[in-house]
Amino acid sequence: MPSVVFFPRRGAGSLLRVLAAIAIALTASSSLLGGTDEGACGVVPFDPVGWSAGDPQLEGLLAGLDADHSGLAAATERADALVYASERVATLPDPRLTYRYFAQTPETRVGPQRMSVELSQGIPWRGKRDLEREAISRKGDALLHDAAARRLELVALLKRAYYRAAFLQSALRLNAEEIALLERFEEIALTRYATGQGIQQSVLKVQTAISRLHDRRTKLGQELRSQTLSVARLAGEAPALVLDGIELPALPRLADPGEWTFAAHPASCADGVRIDGARKVRQRRELDGRPDFRVGLGWTQVDGRTLATGGSTLPTDNGKDIVALTFGVDLPIWKKPIRAGHAEADTRVRSLERMRRDTLDGLRLRARDAATRIESLTERAELYRRVILPQAEESLASAEAAYSTDRQGFLDLLDAERVLYEVRLNHAELRAEARIAAAELEQALGRPWIDERRIADGGENHE
Repeated sequence: MPSVVFFPRRGAGSLLRVLAAIAIALTASSSLLGGTDEGACGVVPFDPVGWSAGDPQLEGLLAGLDADHSGLAAATERADALVYASERVATLPDPRLTYRYFAQTPETRVGPQRMSVELSQGIPWRGKRDLEREAISRKGDALLHDAAARRLELVALLKRAYYRAAFLQSALRLNAEEIALLERFEEIALTRYATGQGIQQSVLKVQTAISRLHDRRTKLGQELRSQTLSVARLAGEAPALVLDGIELPALPRLADPGEWTFAAHPASCADGVRIDGARKVRQRRELDGRPDFRVGLGWTQVDGRTLATGGSTLPTDNGKDIVALTFGVDLPIWKKPIRAGHAEADTRVRSLERMRRDTLDGLRLRARDAATRIESLTERAELYRRVILPQAEESLASAEAAYSTDRQGFLDLLDAERVLYEVRLNHAELRAEARIAAAELEQALGRPWIDERRIADGGENHE
């Protein structure tokens, strides 16, 4: 660092203050740096009520998501750490205290110099510290948006397990009803066989069906336990969690996909904030060609001359200590590293802009896929409710009537009952899968789609 040293005879403090003021004026924060309009990308606190679709049990489970998930807490703590880092880089560098002892004392007019002490302060060029602080701050903001995107994923996973558990509860209830009905059929078959009105094949057939239902009940119970454990793990509950009966109301009307926007999605916001941070780094690189400064104040001890060494007369200022004011400038004369820094920052910005476009395209694709699945599943569930289920119930009633008058055999009655059971099971699974697809749509949209607080009495979501 080339430097200029002044040796003032008097008024050193005033001159120091003047030069320091000039350096600080050159390095002060610029009000023309500009900011970034992040639009709707503010980090919104998670509200379990809006995401629970009016289900108190689900609301309680979602409330434990933030409190008990270590990954979300770690992301928030990393963001907090970057807040402290941004404050650290925004401050001036530490001052430098230099002590020099002269082993061979330089001779001056007023006497030999013995030692010197200098206190100096480095002052970066205007805007460098602010841009570094803003770039680090953007990294912290991006981490908060990453945590929000991760929370969306966890909410979707929890809802998937929860709604799958709802189907399994329905399946176990239907299984128990089916077993009870077939056991009644078994008594009828045994009675008719004992009186010579039935055949042994009917008894074997119904007993085989009951055994098969018991095996299915075991598998359903195991899967329900597995899904409940997944819910407990995600919600921070004890492994012994037991879910109450879950009701699945009909889904509200699907909003027009043309009204969907993804710019405020946490994943998109995280990319946008990173782009803004990379642009701050690019602005900072543009200042690499600007010099940094250093101002300092030094004191040098001077031993006075004596008549024996100074001749017949002594200097007027004999033995007077020296006060020096230092003003240094860093000269960024090497252009190759500066150009490399510019190219690196430009490449980083372009890369992040492509990543954000990919993120938005992925969100749109996932939202369209989830919406298509919702539409297909709800249409099929409605077809089952209005057409297939009533037909299966009517078929069973006809089979029972025909069997009671000996117009149909017992095996026909069992077949009609098996068809009704499978239809009811499929209908319950379609409704649960539609809710799972709705949770995936919410993850892609970044907001609750099914919010019972905004559903009218007619059951439609008017968001």
